[in-house]
Amino acid sequence: MEPTVSKASKTLLVAIPYIIGGALVIDRKAIEYLTNRGLEAIVVAKEKRFFGAGFDTYLLEKNFRGKFEIALGLLRNLVFADSTRPHSETIELKVREFDKRYPLWGVFRRQLGRRLGKWRIVKKALSWTDANLFPDKFYGGLFETTKPDAVFVVQPFLYDIYPVLRRARKNRIPIIAYVPSWDNLTSKWEIPTTIDKLIVWNQGMKEEATQFLGYSEEDVLISGVPQFDIYGRGRNGTPRIDFIKSLGGDRDKKILTYATGTLELADKDTEPEIVRLIYDAIEDGTIPRSQLIVRLHPRRNPIDFEDFKDLENLIIQAPGRKSDDPRTSGYYWISDVEDYNRWADTLAHTDVLINVASTVTIESCIFDTPVVNVAFDGKKRKEYLKSVRRHFDYSHYRKILKEGGVRVAWSDYELFEIINKYLDDPSLDRDGRQKIVKSQCFQVDGLGQERLLNYIMQFVES
Repeated sequence: MEPTVSKASKTLLVAIPYIIGGALVIDRKAIEYLTNRGLEAIVVAKEKRFFGAGFDTYLLEKNFRGKFEIALGLLRNLVFADSTRPHSETIELKVREFDKRYPLWGVFRRQLGRRLGKWRIVKKALSWTDANLFPDKFYGGLFETTKPDAVFVVQPFLYDIYPVLRRARKNRIPIIAYVPSWDNLTSKWEIPTTIDKLIVWNQGMKEEATQFLGYSEEDVLISGVPQFDIYGRGRNGTPRIDFIKSLGGDRDKKILTYATGTLELADKDTEPEIVRLIYDAIEDGTIPRSQLIVRLHPRRNPIDFEDFKDLENLIIQAPGRKSDDPRTSGYYWISDVEDYNRWADTLAHTDVLINVASTVTIESCIFDTPVVNVAFDGKKRKEYLKSVRRHFDYSHYRKILKEGGVRVAWSDYELFEIINKYLDDPSLDRDGRQKIVKSQCFQVDGLGQERLLNYIMQFVES
């Protein structure tokens, strides 16, 4: 990207919460690209340090929702949910959980709510109330002072972004948004106001936006995955021997990597139990000549894996630096570009990647690394709605499974068996892994961010 510098003619407000990979979506160079194309960029960010000096940068405030706002969200997204729409598998499961937790509301939903949820007037009334009943308390002065011509937000489904969206809609400022994860459209609560243009990863997400959320075809744009640009720029990764040495590992052993998830993916005890099962299988020779990396999710408390930190043949990999405010932000670790490169090296040199059902599956397929998904709850079998098994029925993950690029283990015995098959023959399911990359990533060519920025420019200029 080498744009010519021109005089600023329009103002763009850019709102960026902290998300995993966020520094790869919009960073300092991206803001410079926009300003060189003639925009004045006003940045509202959770992590201002990513942008340095030279820009008008403001703090993205923490938005604590009140009881009435939460109650309206439950009404809009669960009580009056229309689960007859395409791609409703995830919402159906969330409704089942809601009915079980709130049985009286569940009766109302089944008798009346699900019927009214199909009425357009009910949907519009709930949407209008969500947009107008809870006014923005943070950004009135900023909008008045800067008078943006357009607003761009990363991750419109986050509650911290809601006040920005409400303020922009109140001031009748057009909004363009990037959806940074493949599950957001079908798994998150509907946002307070309609977005004028949505930027998504792939054609499947575009279909979800149009068929599930009601956007028009022309208002949904496909960029690929800017967070994955780092994998497609012809990067010269760390050689395997040097990578293993940097970890203190054994160069003669295979590398298994277990990527943990959040507590929404699996409860506090499940993943430590799975890690223990894998480690014990390595130690007793069930999985031969191997070592295990446990990659912590940025929102996972390291205390949960404290028992593993001094074990031979097991390496705990933390993603970046420790967060200053994990209780408020929900993140125990804050990643940066250095850590993203280290994670890319990990994916490249891992012989088998193991996780429950997360985005890591797609990233592994980019590197043609075999993937095993875990569909059992450690040492205990939990009821379905509390079990990791439910994730394999979610709308977005069904698309992964149908490509035939990953294998699912429903027991510890099956887990060890699949791992050993992949260690013996890494080419197994290679065609399926390529299909996953093609369907989920659009293109892994290092140009996802550039496509996104060009969409923003076109939007503002129009």
